[in-house]
Amino acid sequence: MEDAALQPTDDPVYVLLEQARQLILRFVHYIDSIFERLGTARPSNAILRKLTSYALVPAETALRRVVLILAAHQPIPERPKPRALPDAAKPPSGTVSPQKAAQPRAPVFNMREPQPRVKSDHLPASELPRIRVLTDAVLSAPPVPAAPPHDLSAGFARRLAALHGALNNPHAVATRWLRRQFAGTAPKPCPLSPHRIPGLRSALPGPEKETLRSLTDMAFSFFAADTS
Repeated sequence: MEDAALQPTDDPVYVLLEQARQLILRFVHYIDSIFERLGTARPSNAILRKLTSYALVPAETALRRVVLILAAHQPIPERPKPRALPDAAKPPSGTVSPQKAAQPRAPVFNMREPQPRVKSDHLPASELPRIRVLTDAVLSAPPVPAAPPHDLSAGFARRLAALHGALNNPHAVATRWLRRQFAGTAPKPCPLSPHRIPGLRSALPGPEKETLRSLTDMAFSFFAADTS
């Protein structure tokens, strides 16, 4: 999808997918241009947060909807047959080669967006208020050193690599998502956020906002969201 444009057609689905492809490529090229300007310098966390908010998140948002639209036009896969339990007395039939075991796994594109939290009157222990008695030992204790800032570069690189991989072959991502979506006894809920579109910021140009909204509407027309 990244290198080859869709064939010109009057089909509104393909027109929208082509608009989405161009939108995602603009975000990706913007990220690449920033890294080219930085050269060998390491981007700061502030730059990575800006790139994530203004480019990476909307690109991921558009691509998720593209994958869902492509999945809606694929046949629903058959449920896998239950596997037979392995014989404990039988040794494994094969071993994994050291070269294959040493290869790092390619990052997988995340299809799930933040979902609304279930309201509950019960608070987990981690959210309960903590009361600390101000004893002499507490008052005289040295201050706890501040934790070093978390480096965002590794996580950003994984998400960008996953975006590139999914953009190069969105049909494969759609097939894999369908297989996992219908693997259980009942289909899983729609992975998109039901109340907001991630990355839909006021700073985005009007046509890009409209593309994200149109992608969202079309994706929800195929896979209804749980708005409860």
